[in-house]
Amino acid sequence: MPGKNTYDDLEKKVTELENKLYLYENERNVFCNKEDHYRIVVQDQTELICRFLADGTFTFANEVFCHFFEKPFEDLVGHKWSPLAHPDDVDMILVKLKLMSPSNRVVLIENRVYSGKGDLHWMQFVNRGLYDHEGTLLEIQSVGRNITDQKLAVMELRQSKEILNKFLDSATDGFILMDSELNHIAMNRAALDITGLKRENVIGKNLVETVPNIKKTGRYNEYLKVMKTGKPFYISDLISHPLTPDRHIDLKAFKVGDGIGFIFSDITDQKKAEEELSEINHNLEEKVKERTSELNEINTALKVLLKKREDDKKELETKIFTNYKSLISPFLKRLENSLTTRTQCNLLDIVESNLREFIQPFSQKLSNPLVNLTPSEIQIASMIKQGLSNKEIAHILNNSIRTITNHRQHIRLKLDLKNKKINLRSFLSNL
Repeated sequence: MPGKNTYDDLEKKVTELENKLYLYENERNVFCNKEDHYRIVVQDQTELICRFLADGTFTFANEVFCHFFEKPFEDLVGHKWSPLAHPDDVDMILVKLKLMSPSNRVVLIENRVYSGKGDLHWMQFVNRGLYDHEGTLLEIQSVGRNITDQKLAVMELRQSKEILNKFLDSATDGFILMDSELNHIAMNRAALDITGLKRENVIGKNLVETVPNIKKTGRYNEYLKVMKTGKPFYISDLISHPLTPDRHIDLKAFKVGDGIGFIFSDITDQKKAEEELSEINHNLEEKVKERTSELNEINTALKVLLKKREDDKKELETKIFTNYKSLISPFLKRLENSLTTRTQCNLLDIVESNLREFIQPFSQKLSNPLVNLTPSEIQIASMIKQGLSNKEIAHILNNSIRTITNHRQHIRLKLDLKNKKINLRSFLSNL
Protein backbone atom coordinates (compact mmCIF):
# COMPACT_ATOMS: atom_id res chain seq x y z
CA MET A 1 0.00 0.00 0.00
CA PRO A 2 1.53 3.22 -1.07
CA GLY A 3 2.34 5.79 1.49
CA LYS A 4 0.37 8.92 1.91
CA ASN A 5 1.62 12.13 0.33
CA THR A 6 3.03 14.45 2.86
CA TYR A 7 2.29 18.10 2.94
CA ASP A 8 5.60 18.86 1.33
CA ASP A 9 4.89 16.51 -1.50
CA LEU A 10 1.55 18.17 -2.14
CA GLU A 11 3.08 21.60 -2.03
CA LYS A 12 5.76 20.48 -4.47
CA LYS A 13 3.12 19.18 -6.92
CA VAL A 14 1.15 22.40 -6.63
CA THR A 15 4.29 24.35 -7.44
CA GLU A 16 4.95 22.17 -10.50
CA LEU A 17 1.36 22.65 -11.72
CA GLU A 18 1.65 26.41 -11.23
CA ASN A 19 4.88 26.44 -13.26
CA LYS A 20 3.28 24.43 -16.06
CA LEU A 21 0.28 26.75 -16.01
CA TYR A 22 2.61 29.73 -16.23
CA LEU A 23 4.44 28.27 -19.18
CA TYR A 24 1.16 27.44 -20.89
CA GLU A 25 -0.07 31.00 -20.38
CA ASN A 26 3.13 32.36 -21.85
CA GLU A 27 2.91 30.06 -24.85
CA ARG A 28 -0.73 30.96 -25.27
CA ASN A 29 0.06 34.66 -25.19
CA VAL A 30 2.84 34.20 -27.73
CA PHE A 31 0.53 32.23 -30.00
CA CYS A 32 -2.22 34.83 -29.71
CA ASN A 33 0.26 37.56 -30.49
CA LYS A 34 1.45 35.65 -33.54
CA GLU A 35 -2.11 34.99 -34.63
CA ASP A 36 -2.99 38.65 -34.23
CA HIS A 37 0.14 39.59 -36.18
CA TYR A 38 -0.76 37.07 -38.86
CA ARG A 39 -4.30 38.44 -39.07
CA ILE A 40 -2.99 42.01 -39.37
CA VAL A 41 -0.64 40.98 -42.18
CA VAL A 42 -3.40 39.10 -43.97
CA GLN A 43 -5.90 41.92 -43.54
CA ASP A 44 -3.42 44.42 -45.04
CA GLN A 45 -3.02 42.40 -48.23
CA THR A 46 -4.70 43.60 -51.43
CA GLU A 47 -5.38 40.01 -52.52
CA LEU A 48 -8.55 38.13 -51.68
CA ILE A 49 -7.59 35.57 -49.00
CA CYS A 50 -9.79 32.89 -47.50
CA ARG A 51 -9.58 29.43 -45.94
CA PHE A 52 -12.25 26.74 -45.99
CA LEU A 53 -12.66 23.12 -45.06
CA ALA A 54 -12.91 20.28 -47.53
CA ASP A 55 -16.71 20.48 -47.32
CA GLY A 56 -16.64 24.21 -48.24
CA THR A 57 -17.15 25.64 -44.73
CA PHE A 58 -15.27 28.94 -44.38
CA THR A 59 -12.79 29.23 -41.52
CA PHE A 60 -11.38 32.62 -42.52
CA ALA A 61 -11.82 35.50 -44.99
CA ASN A 62 -9.91 38.80 -45.03
CA GLU A 63 -11.57 42.18 -45.40
CA VAL A 64 -10.67 42.46 -49.09
CA PHE A 65 -12.43 39.17 -49.79
CA CYS A 66 -15.53 40.27 -47.83
CA HIS A 67 -15.58 43.67 -49.48
CA PHE A 68 -15.20 42.29 -53.02
CA PHE A 69 -18.07 39.82 -52.64
CA GLU A 70 -19.99 42.14 -50.29
CA LYS A 71 -20.29 39.38 -47.70
CA PRO A 72 -20.02 40.13 -43.94
CA PHE A 73 -17.34 38.13 -42.12
CA GLU A 74 -19.99 36.61 -39.84
CA ASP A 75 -21.96 35.32 -42.84
CA LEU A 76 -18.92 33.49 -44.17
CA VAL A 77 -16.96 31.95 -41.27
CA GLY A 78 -18.66 28.79 -40.13
CA HIS A 79 -20.85 28.66 -43.21
CA LYS A 80 -20.66 26.99 -46.59
CA TRP A 81 -20.48 29.37 -49.57
CA SER A 82 -18.72 29.58 -52.91
CA PRO A 83 -18.24 32.59 -55.23
CA LEU A 84 -20.48 32.76 -58.30
CA ALA A 85 -18.28 31.78 -61.23
CA HIS A 86 -19.08 32.32 -64.89
CA PRO A 87 -21.09 29.31 -66.13
CA ASP A 88 -18.53 28.59 -68.87
CA ASP A 89 -15.75 28.27 -66.27
CA VAL A 90 -17.40 25.99 -63.67
CA ASP A 91 -16.43 22.66 -65.24
CA MET A 92 -12.84 23.83 -65.70
CA ILE A 93 -12.62 24.89 -62.02
CA LEU A 94 -13.88 21.52 -60.80
CA VAL A 95 -11.45 19.62 -63.05
CA LYS A 96 -8.47 21.63 -61.82
CA LEU A 97 -9.45 21.33 -58.12
CA LYS A 98 -9.48 17.54 -58.51
CA LEU A 99 -5.81 17.77 -59.49
CA MET A 100 -4.96 18.85 -55.93
CA SER A 101 -3.26 16.08 -53.92
CA PRO A 102 -0.62 15.63 -51.21
CA SER A 103 1.98 15.52 -54.00
CA ASN A 104 0.41 18.46 -55.86
CA ARG A 105 -0.73 20.78 -53.12
CA VAL A 106 -0.85 24.03 -55.13
CA VAL A 107 -3.32 24.51 -57.98
CA LEU A 108 -3.52 27.77 -59.91
CA ILE A 109 -6.86 28.60 -61.53
CA GLU A 110 -7.77 31.60 -63.68
CA ASN A 111 -11.49 32.07 -64.12
CA ARG A 112 -14.23 34.68 -64.23
CA VAL A 113 -16.32 35.45 -61.16
CA TYR A 114 -19.07 37.92 -60.37
CA SER A 115 -18.44 40.49 -57.65
CA GLY A 116 -21.05 41.39 -55.05
CA LYS A 117 -22.14 44.21 -57.38
CA GLY A 118 -22.71 41.78 -60.23
CA ASP A 119 -19.63 42.86 -62.24
CA LEU A 120 -17.70 40.15 -64.05
CA HIS A 121 -13.97 40.00 -63.21
CA TRP A 122 -11.07 37.82 -64.20
CA MET A 123 -9.45 36.36 -61.07
CA GLN A 124 -6.33 34.27 -60.49
CA PHE A 125 -6.66 31.97 -57.46
CA VAL A 126 -3.65 30.20 -55.93
CA ASN A 127 -5.19 27.30 -54.03
CA ARG A 128 -3.03 25.44 -51.49
CA GLY A 129 -4.24 22.20 -49.91
CA LEU A 130 -3.42 21.50 -46.22
CA TYR A 131 -3.19 17.76 -45.47
CA ASP A 132 -2.63 15.71 -42.27
CA HIS A 133 0.06 13.07 -41.93
CA GLU A 134 -2.28 10.47 -43.40
CA GLY A 135 -2.88 12.56 -46.56
CA THR A 136 -6.39 13.65 -45.64
CA LEU A 137 -7.38 17.10 -46.94
CA LEU A 138 -8.11 19.27 -43.93
CA GLU A 139 -8.33 22.72 -45.31
CA ILE A 140 -7.76 24.83 -48.44
CA GLN A 141 -6.19 28.25 -48.44
CA SER A 142 -7.04 30.41 -51.49
CA VAL A 143 -5.34 33.66 -52.45
CA GLY A 144 -7.09 35.52 -55.27
CA ARG A 145 -5.80 38.40 -57.40
CA ASN A 146 -7.88 40.54 -59.75
CA ILE A 147 -6.28 40.17 -63.20
CA THR A 148 -9.08 41.75 -65.26
CA ASP A 149 -6.90 44.56 -66.60
CA GLN A 150 -4.12 42.17 -67.53
CA LYS A 151 -6.55 39.77 -69.19
CA LEU A 152 -8.20 42.56 -71.17
CA ALA A 153 -4.78 43.86 -72.18
CA VAL A 154 -3.74 40.37 -73.28
CA MET A 155 -6.99 39.87 -75.20
CA GLU A 156 -6.63 43.26 -76.86
CA LEU A 157 -3.02 42.44 -77.69
CA ARG A 158 -4.05 39.06 -79.06
CA GLN A 159 -6.84 40.66 -81.09
CA SER A 160 -4.46 43.31 -82.40
CA LYS A 161 -1.97 40.59 -83.28
CA GLU A 162 -4.66 38.61 -85.10
CA ILE A 163 -5.71 41.73 -87.03
CA LEU A 164 -2.08 42.47 -87.85
CA ASN A 165 -1.49 38.88 -88.99
CA LYS A 166 -4.62 39.00 -91.16
CA PHE A 167 -3.47 42.29 -92.62
CA LEU A 168 0.03 40.98 -93.31
CA ASP A 169 -1.26 37.71 -94.75
CA SER A 170 -3.71 39.55 -97.02
CA ALA A 171 -0.97 41.88 -98.31
CA THR A 172 0.47 41.23 -101.75
CA ASP A 173 3.92 42.38 -100.63
CA GLY A 174 6.20 40.07 -98.68
CA PHE A 175 7.11 40.87 -95.05
CA ILE A 176 9.98 39.22 -93.17
CA LEU A 177 11.19 40.01 -89.65
CA MET A 178 14.61 38.86 -88.34
CA ASP A 179 16.47 39.31 -85.07
CA SER A 180 19.90 40.89 -84.61
CA GLU A 181 21.54 37.59 -85.62
CA LEU A 182 19.51 37.45 -88.85
CA ASN A 183 17.36 34.58 -87.63
CA HIS A 184 13.85 34.45 -89.07
CA ILE A 185 11.17 35.51 -86.59
CA ALA A 186 8.11 36.00 -88.81
CA MET A 187 7.03 35.80 -92.45
CA ASN A 188 3.68 36.58 -94.02
CA ARG A 189 1.96 34.43 -96.63
CA ALA A 190 3.09 36.57 -99.58
CA ALA A 191 6.72 36.23 -98.49
CA LEU A 192 6.35 32.45 -98.39
CA ASP A 193 4.69 32.39 -101.81
CA ILE A 194 7.28 34.66 -103.41
CA THR A 195 10.29 32.79 -102.00
CA GLY A 196 8.73 29.33 -102.23
CA LEU A 197 9.68 28.59 -98.61
CA LYS A 198 7.60 26.91 -95.90
CA ARG A 199 7.04 28.58 -92.55
CA GLU A 200 8.03 25.52 -90.51
CA ASN A 201 11.30 25.29 -92.44
CA VAL A 202 12.16 28.97 -91.99
CA ILE A 203 11.13 30.31 -88.58
CA GLY A 204 14.11 30.13 -86.22
CA LYS A 205 16.54 29.47 -89.07
CA ASN A 206 19.36 31.85 -89.94
CA LEU A 207 19.40 33.72 -93.24
CA VAL A 208 22.56 31.88 -94.25
CA GLU A 209 20.64 28.59 -93.95
CA THR A 210 17.68 29.72 -96.05
CA VAL A 211 19.79 31.61 -98.62
CA PRO A 212 23.18 29.79 -98.71
CA ASN A 213 24.79 32.16 -101.23
CA ILE A 214 23.67 35.36 -99.46
CA LYS A 215 27.21 36.36 -98.42
CA LYS A 216 28.50 36.04 -101.99
CA THR A 217 25.87 38.52 -103.22
CA GLY A 218 27.09 41.25 -100.85
CA ARG A 219 23.61 41.73 -99.41
CA TYR A 220 24.54 40.05 -96.11
CA ASN A 221 26.97 42.84 -95.21
CA GLU A 222 24.44 45.44 -96.34
CA TYR A 223 21.87 43.99 -93.93
CA LEU A 224 24.38 44.15 -91.07
CA LYS A 225 25.04 47.77 -92.00
CA VAL A 226 21.30 48.52 -91.85
CA MET A 227 21.12 47.21 -88.26
CA LYS A 228 24.24 49.15 -87.32
CA THR A 229 23.45 52.53 -88.93
CA GLY A 230 19.66 52.45 -89.16
CA LYS A 231 19.87 53.55 -92.80
CA PRO A 232 17.47 51.60 -95.09
CA PHE A 233 18.79 49.54 -98.00
CA TYR A 234 17.04 49.25 -101.37
CA ILE A 235 17.68 46.80 -104.18
CA SER A 236 16.01 45.32 -107.25
CA ASP A 237 17.30 41.80 -107.70
CA LEU A 238 16.68 38.50 -109.40
CA ILE A 239 16.10 35.49 -107.13
CA SER A 240 15.70 31.81 -107.84
CA HIS A 241 12.39 30.21 -106.92
CA PRO A 242 12.31 26.45 -106.25
CA LEU A 243 8.89 25.95 -107.83
CA THR A 244 8.72 28.62 -110.55
CA PRO A 245 11.13 30.41 -112.92
CA ASP A 246 13.37 33.13 -111.54
CA ARG A 247 11.60 36.19 -110.20
CA HIS A 248 12.45 39.87 -110.13
CA ILE A 249 12.19 41.29 -106.60
CA ASP A 250 12.05 44.90 -105.43
CA LEU A 251 13.33 44.82 -101.82
CA LYS A 252 13.66 47.31 -98.96
CA ALA A 253 15.48 46.44 -95.72
CA PHE A 254 15.07 48.62 -92.62
CA LYS A 255 15.96 48.48 -88.93
CA VAL A 256 13.32 47.15 -86.50
CA GLY A 257 14.45 47.39 -82.87
CA ASP A 258 17.70 45.44 -82.65
CA GLY A 259 16.76 43.37 -85.70
CA ILE A 260 15.81 44.01 -89.30
CA GLY A 261 12.65 43.98 -91.38
CA PHE A 262 12.14 43.37 -95.09
CA ILE A 263 9.39 44.47 -97.44
CA PHE A 264 9.60 43.12 -100.96
CA SER A 265 7.41 42.92 -104.04
CA ASP A 266 7.33 40.48 -106.92
CA ILE A 267 7.83 42.73 -109.96
CA THR A 268 8.35 39.89 -112.44
CA ASP A 269 5.20 40.73 -114.41
CA GLN A 270 6.14 44.40 -114.37
CA LYS A 271 9.63 43.58 -115.65
CA LYS A 272 8.21 41.38 -118.40
CA ALA A 273 5.78 44.14 -119.36
CA GLU A 274 8.64 46.65 -119.43
CA GLU A 275 10.75 44.34 -121.60
CA GLU A 276 7.82 43.75 -123.94
CA LEU A 277 7.11 47.48 -124.06
CA SER A 278 10.81 48.17 -124.70
CA GLU A 279 10.78 45.67 -127.56
CA ILE A 280 7.59 47.20 -128.96
CA ASN A 281 9.13 50.67 -128.72
CA HIS A 282 12.30 49.43 -130.41
CA ASN A 283 10.31 47.84 -133.23
CA LEU A 284 8.17 50.94 -133.51
CA GLU A 285 11.26 53.14 -133.67
CA GLU A 286 12.69 50.94 -136.41
CA LYS A 287 9.44 51.16 -138.34
CA VAL A 288 9.36 54.92 -137.81
CA LYS A 289 12.93 55.16 -139.11
CA GLU A 290 12.02 53.06 -142.14
CA ARG A 291 8.85 55.04 -142.73
CA THR A 292 10.71 58.32 -142.19
CA SER A 293 13.31 57.26 -144.74
CA GLU A 294 10.55 56.38 -147.19
CA LEU A 295 8.77 59.66 -146.52
CA ASN A 296 12.03 61.57 -146.96
CA GLU A 297 12.56 59.88 -150.31
CA ILE A 298 8.97 60.63 -151.31
CA ASN A 299 9.33 64.18 -150.03
CA THR A 300 12.54 64.64 -152.01
CA ALA A 301 10.85 63.28 -155.12
CA LEU A 302 7.87 65.57 -154.57
CA LYS A 303 10.18 68.56 -154.12
CA VAL A 304 11.91 67.67 -157.38
CA LEU A 305 8.55 67.27 -159.13
CA LEU A 306 7.20 70.50 -157.64
CA LYS A 307 10.34 72.38 -158.62
CA LYS A 308 10.16 70.90 -162.12
CA ARG A 309 6.51 71.87 -162.32
CA GLU A 310 7.28 75.37 -161.08
CA ASP A 311 10.18 75.67 -163.51
CA ASP A 312 8.00 74.41 -166.37
CA LYS A 313 5.28 76.85 -165.37
CA LYS A 314 7.70 79.77 -165.29
CA GLU A 315 9.23 78.67 -168.57
CA LEU A 316 5.76 78.43 -170.14
CA GLU A 317 4.76 81.83 -168.81
CA THR A 318 8.03 83.30 -170.04
CA LYS A 319 7.59 81.71 -173.47
CA ILE A 320 4.01 82.95 -173.75
CA PHE A 321 5.01 86.48 -172.81
CA THR A 322 8.19 86.40 -174.92
CA ASN A 323 6.37 84.98 -177.94
CA TYR A 324 3.76 87.67 -177.60
CA LYS A 325 6.43 90.33 -177.56
CA SER A 326 8.44 88.82 -180.41
CA LEU A 327 5.85 87.07 -182.59
CA ILE A 328 2.55 88.86 -182.10
CA SER A 329 3.22 92.41 -181.02
CA PRO A 330 5.42 93.35 -184.06
CA PHE A 331 2.81 92.11 -186.49
CA LEU A 332 0.10 93.97 -184.69
CA LYS A 333 2.13 97.17 -185.15
CA ARG A 334 2.58 96.44 -188.86
CA LEU A 335 -1.11 95.59 -189.18
CA GLU A 336 -2.02 98.83 -187.48
CA ASN A 337 -0.05 100.80 -190.07
CA SER A 338 -1.81 99.02 -192.95
CA LEU A 339 -5.42 99.52 -191.82
CA THR A 340 -7.50 102.00 -193.82
CA THR A 341 -10.91 102.18 -192.15
CA ARG A 342 -11.99 103.33 -188.74
CA THR A 343 -13.81 100.05 -188.10
CA GLN A 344 -10.66 98.04 -188.75
CA CYS A 345 -8.71 100.20 -186.30
CA ASN A 346 -11.33 99.72 -183.61
CA LEU A 347 -11.30 95.96 -184.08
CA LEU A 348 -7.50 95.96 -183.85
CA ASP A 349 -7.65 97.99 -180.62
CA ILE A 350 -10.05 95.41 -179.17
CA VAL A 351 -7.71 92.56 -180.14
CA GLU A 352 -4.71 94.34 -178.62
CA SER A 353 -6.64 95.13 -175.45
CA ASN A 354 -7.77 91.52 -175.04
CA LEU A 355 -4.26 90.22 -175.69
CA ARG A 356 -2.74 92.62 -173.13
CA GLU A 357 -5.38 91.52 -170.60
CA PHE A 358 -4.53 87.90 -171.38
CA ILE A 359 -0.77 88.33 -170.82
CA GLN A 360 -1.10 90.79 -167.93
CA PRO A 361 -1.08 88.01 -165.18
CA PHE A 362 2.09 86.64 -166.74
CA SER A 363 3.76 90.01 -166.88
CA GLN A 364 2.81 90.67 -163.20
CA LYS A 365 4.10 87.31 -162.06
CA LEU A 366 7.25 87.48 -164.11
CA SER A 367 10.00 89.35 -162.42
CA ASN A 368 12.01 88.40 -165.51
CA PRO A 369 14.02 91.35 -166.77
CA LEU A 370 13.23 90.20 -170.33
CA VAL A 371 9.91 91.99 -169.98
CA ASN A 372 11.67 95.28 -170.66
CA LEU A 373 13.40 94.01 -173.82
CA THR A 374 12.22 94.77 -177.36
CA PRO A 375 11.04 91.92 -179.55
CA SER A 376 14.36 91.96 -181.42
CA GLU A 377 16.31 91.96 -178.15
CA ILE A 378 14.18 89.10 -176.81
CA GLN A 379 14.85 87.13 -180.00
CA ILE A 380 18.61 87.75 -179.76
CA ALA A 381 18.63 86.99 -175.99
CA SER A 382 16.99 83.66 -176.72
CA MET A 383 19.74 82.80 -179.24
CA ILE A 384 22.47 83.89 -176.79
CA LYS A 385 20.89 81.60 -174.17
CA GLN A 386 21.13 78.77 -176.71
CA GLY A 387 24.89 79.42 -176.97
CA LEU A 388 25.01 81.05 -180.48
CA SER A 389 27.81 83.48 -181.18
CA ASN A 390 27.33 87.04 -182.55
CA LYS A 391 28.41 85.84 -185.98
CA GLU A 392 25.92 82.98 -185.98
CA ILE A 393 23.08 85.25 -184.78
CA ALA A 394 23.95 87.89 -187.42
CA HIS A 395 23.85 85.26 -190.13
CA ILE A 396 20.47 83.92 -188.99
CA LEU A 397 18.84 87.36 -188.68
CA ASN A 398 20.59 88.68 -191.82
CA ASN A 399 22.09 91.54 -189.79
CA SER A 400 25.60 92.75 -189.34
CA ILE A 401 27.79 91.59 -186.49
CA ARG A 402 27.99 95.19 -185.29
CA THR A 403 24.18 95.35 -185.03
CA ILE A 404 24.12 92.17 -182.97
CA THR A 405 26.91 93.56 -180.75
CA ASN A 406 24.89 96.72 -180.15
CA HIS A 407 21.85 94.62 -179.23
CA ARG A 408 24.00 92.66 -176.74
CA GLN A 409 25.11 95.89 -175.08
CA HIS A 410 21.50 97.13 -174.87
CA ILE A 411 20.45 93.78 -173.35
CA ARG A 412 23.22 93.96 -170.68
CA LEU A 413 22.19 97.54 -169.91
CA LYS A 414 18.52 96.64 -169.46
CA LEU A 415 19.46 93.58 -167.37
CA ASP A 416 21.68 95.78 -165.14
CA LEU A 417 24.80 93.87 -166.16
CA LYS A 418 26.82 96.78 -167.55
CA ASN A 419 30.36 96.96 -166.18
CA LYS A 420 29.76 93.69 -164.28
CA LYS A 421 31.85 90.58 -164.75
CA ILE A 422 28.81 88.35 -165.32
CA ASN A 423 28.45 86.03 -168.29
CA LEU A 424 25.32 87.03 -170.24
CA ARG A 425 24.53 83.51 -171.35
CA SER A 426 24.78 82.12 -167.76
CA PHE A 427 22.58 84.94 -166.46
CA LEU A 428 19.92 84.31 -169.12
CA SER A 429 20.02 80.55 -168.41
CA ASN A 430 19.18 81.15 -164.72
CA LEU A 431 16.13 83.34 -165.47
